[in-house]
Amino acid sequence: MTDRRFEAVIFDVDGVIVDSESVYCETFNTTLGNYGARMSREDYAVCVGHPVEDNSAYAVERYGLDVAPAAFREIWMDRFEKAISNPDRVLPMPEILELMAHVRARGYPLAVASSTQRNRMMKTLNSGLLSRLDGVDRLSDVFDVMLSGSDVERLKPAPDIYLLAAGKLNVGPDRCAVIEDSEAGVKAGKAAGMTVFAAPNFFTARQRHDEADFTLGGLAEAIRHF
Repeated sequence: MTDRRFEAVIFDVDGVIVDSESVYCETFNTTLGNYGARMSREDYAVCVGHPVEDNSAYAVERYGLDVAPAAFREIWMDRFEKAISNPDRVLPMPEILELMAHVRARGYPLAVASSTQRNRMMKTLNSGLLSRLDGVDRLSDVFDVMLSGSDVERLKPAPDIYLLAAGKLNVGPDRCAVIEDSEAGVKAGKAAGMTVFAAPNFFTARQRHDEADFTLGGLAEAIRHF
């Protein structure tokens, strides 16, 4: 692999591998509905890339809800985790299966690096990705390294999780490619000294991705780089 520009590929999870942001939005709105409020999908976009604790506090403050942020979060996450346990509710992002099939066939070491807490990340990947991969029994058969927000103190846009991934992959940061959808993720990858491919989706399209090395119209556009 010495003739290749990259030696490893690191994927974000929510909004890159799986369309979990739609499930976050849906269950967030259902929880708001308990208190007579509602947020559009377009407005929910401001919540993407932020911890659920922050988004729960934002909901309570914005709508003047008669509930503590921690209680809102508990109700919301209970709904969310039940939803992501059902593979029918969590779809892979468009073109991700093609991209992953290509980099796997080319022999690249792969990692995931998500700010989501580990139990949620694993449920999401098992339902949204593993259930769609023929002949694959475990996520560890696909990814050499799997990191979550449970593994670092500072979440994105801090570079910590990407630097940790590079270390565990035993690959220099400058030889790692990062696939991200959010502004915070792009900033994290660049701060780690990596090459970043931004793949904005419905929820992150209005965020800034100008620091990315490449901005993709679809995930399959990245194939020509590997």
